Amino acid sequence: MLLVRDIDVQLARETRRLPFAVVGDLSSVSAAFGRPIDILLGADMFTGSCIALDFAKRRMAVVKSGTFLAGPDWRAVALGRGAKQELFIRASVSGLPPVPLMIDLGSSAALMLSSAYARDQGLLNGKLVSTAAIGGVDGVRINDAFTIQNINIEGLGVSNVPTLGMRAWLSTSTVGNVGLPLIAQFDVVFDVTAGFVWLRPLGPRRRLPMLKDRSGLGLAASPTALTVVHVAANSPAEKAGWAVGDRIVAVNGHSIDANYTRGELWQVRSRPAGTLVKLTMASGDVRELRLADYY
Repeated sequence: MLLVRDIDVQLARETRRLPFAVVGDLSSVSAAFGRPIDILLGADMFTGSCIALDFAKRRMAVVKSGTFLAGPDWRAVALGRGAKQELFIRASVSGLPPVPLMIDLGSSAALMLSSAYARDQGLLNGKLVSTAAIGGVDGVRINDAFTIQNINIEGLGVSNVPTLGMRAWLSTSTVGNVGLPLIAQFDVVFDVTAGFVWLRPLGPRRRLPMLKDRSGLGLAASPTALTVVHVAANSPAEKAGWAVGDRIVAVNGHSIDANYTRGELWQVRSRPAGTLVKLTMASGDVRELRLADYY
């Protein structure tokens, strides 16, 4: 990675000079999101601004800090700062006392929890637990995968949340993080300077889906193929004998190309349990995989 100083970034027609930017390889992050990711913006970009996010319509608005007037259907949630200046909120996981969870809109996982916290609180007792590959700027790491029954943020609840258990959680101020798919269950207004985020529940038809993998295939996408980088424990893929390094060139007869990450084809792994998916290998062989809930 490289450190570059004095970078101008334009957002919503306003240019802000940042004291530095980190230049690194975002290929694993792009693979995790299923689309090209060229830049990740930190909280410093939003200092002095109020940011409204409309996930359903894929749009945002930027106004001055302190100008948002919340109506009665909005919930104000206090923002905290961790030891490394990470932003966090407090939320209750499966009915437990509220704990600090980092807000990470750069995460494609709905919820991450420290594996140590999950074990200590009995969150894994009686649950199906599998594994998952997590891509980041430091490469791909293997962690745990399970489902949390409910998470509650200031009285706003979300059920059946796909969760990643992080085996090496580094933050000393939080026990996990709330990612984009979970935040996208709400209309959201951030005012970092004021120290609050406001949430308003969305109707079922407006919520973005919290996609849950039912294949067990951890895949890295390229313009011509999908490469298996991980096979989840106890998953349909493991039971069918898939292996790291297997290459897929078509899904249900549709060839992998540069548009794969921009369409709905990449969501095939999250279709309902029992769905039969046909995967064409680089060798020309066609393998069938029946989806199932395995965590």
